Amino acid sequence: MRPLLPDEQLREALGWVTLGYTHAEAAAKVGLTPKALERRLARARTKVLASGLHQARPGEGGA
Repeated sequence: MRPLLPDEQLREALGWVTLGYTHAEAAAKVGLTPKALERRLARARTKVLASGLHQARPGEGGA
């Protein structure tokens, strides 16, 4: 099964953001510019919205 976010730098940056770092700080920690992280987040957001995954509710569907 493919990971939802195959971009390792993006996954790592999101981990830092989850821990309370700003997007700029997280971008620096993974070797990206803040603008590059912003673009990757936008692309990932677009993919999730297009896939319909944002509408899934806990306990519904799945395997």
